[in-house]
Amino acid sequence: MTFCLRTKLNKMILAVLLCLLGVFLGGKASFAAFKYTPLEAEVHFKCLDVEGLDTANYEIVIEPKDATTPVPDEDRLTVDESGEGIFKMTITEPGTYEYLLYQVEGTQDRVKYDGSKYNVQVFVTTDDNKQLIYSVAASYADSGEKPSEIAFQNEYIAEEVTTEATTEESKEEPAPRETEVKKGEKSDKPKADSAKTGDGFSGSFVVLLILVSMLGMISVTYIKIRERRD
Repeated sequence: MTFCLRTKLNKMILAVLLCLLGVFLGGKASFAAFKYTPLEAEVHFKCLDVEGLDTANYEIVIEPKDATTPVPDEDRLTVDESGEGIFKMTITEPGTYEYLLYQVEGTQDRVKYDGSKYNVQVFVTTDDNKQLIYSVAASYADSGEKPSEIAFQNEYIAEEVTTEATTEESKEEPAPRETEVKKGEKSDKPKADSAKTGDGFSGSFVVLLILVSMLGMISVTYIKIRERRD
């Protein structure tokens, strides 16, 4: 009888173990069988307008931080000088997924490219209906500061006007005015000799007047002397 009790007890223990094992395996199988509806997440960015530049194209890249992060549908996008772009990625499980987003430096003349790099995080959770939902956050890779938006502000460097020749000319001293009169040309400048001739003429005239006066006086004196003798 003791043997029979032991046998029944062993069977009961075995049955309980089998039940527990079945419950555990069944729950695990049901958990593994559950699949979320895939979610398409989007990461937006901008290339701001560049003053002085009419047309340009910019290449923007996004890179997953690790192998478990979903790969974007496109990891490189080309936009114009004032365009917007969207990186899209399909996500099937909740989690936090990190990306690095930056601009490839181009080769266009006189354009200074914005070298900003952004750490982008895509947070994926579920709502009350077990549907995937997400949000996006970004920060500067070098400082950790959070921008108002993911944007690239490139700069156009205008060509400088060359003023070297003008500057050199302004430094030169003005050429002296010509004072010599070439042969055959008339000079408006009065000659010193002509001025001297005028001065000499005035002096001779005064001397002549004096001589005339003296002669006149001599003549009057001579006439008076004769009158007295007569």
